[in-house]
Amino acid sequence: MTQTADGYIKSSASGSRFTATFIIDGIQYHFSGSLGIAMQPFTCNNAMVTFSKLKSLTSTREYEGRIGERSVNLTIGNGVKISGDLDMPISPANSVAGVGAWTTDFSAVWIRSSQATVHNAEACRESD
Repeated sequence: MTQTADGYIKSSASGSRFTATFIIDGIQYHFSGSLGIAMQPFTCNNAMVTFSKLKSLTSTREYEGRIGERSVNLTIGNGVKISGDLDMPISPANSVAGVGAWTTDFSAVWIRSSQATVHNAEACRESD
């Protein structure tokens, strides 16, 4: 079964690296990689990742794709796809290939859990 999640992609200031971030079930999943070439810096605030299983979003993976003039389309070696429209066009468009690594950040889950605890404590005080 194919699943999707929304997120964003941002390149480094030098345009030689990028990180794509997606939040799935309160956990941040990051795919960070080297572009292999220097290009104009870019951002994509409406990115989408398409995958079959959450465990597809792990490990170091090869990827290939195209960035520019108006969109980002990356295919990761295990079939995961990352795509979206660039916030600002870049020219020229570039074919890219390289290696990236998936990491996760559970702090979003902890923050949400902490906020719920604080909210519940305040609700208990109000009922006293």
